[in-house]
Amino acid sequence: MAKGVPWSLHRLPIIDAGSGRINAVIDTPKGSRVKYKYDEQTGLFRVSKLLPLGAEFPYNFGFIPSTQGENGDALDVLILMEEVLCLGMVTPVRLIGVLAAQQVEKR
Repeated sequence: MAKGVPWSLHRLPIIDAGSGRINAVIDTPKGSRVKYKYDEQTGLFRVSKLLPLGAEFPYNFGFIPSTQGENGDALDVLILMEEVLCLGMVTPVRLIGVLAAQQVEKR
């Protein structure tokens, strides 16, 4: 971890102690055209890419802290709700399904 960054969203517990649900960190709010990525070294969110004009993320997207997929990144999470959540917000969620996907294009 970088000097001066006392904590990391990636190191939060998977389970929210108060609710018993899975913690999710929002990295792309619903309705955004901008895809953000959390930088663990700095503790900041950086712009990852911009969607084409007219396209937007239909739901809040994020990651599950303290997890790691085959690509080395934290596991992704899609949050099905009407409200827009803020970038960086941590919210407990109830898992209703799992999708196994393989990325075929290089980023």
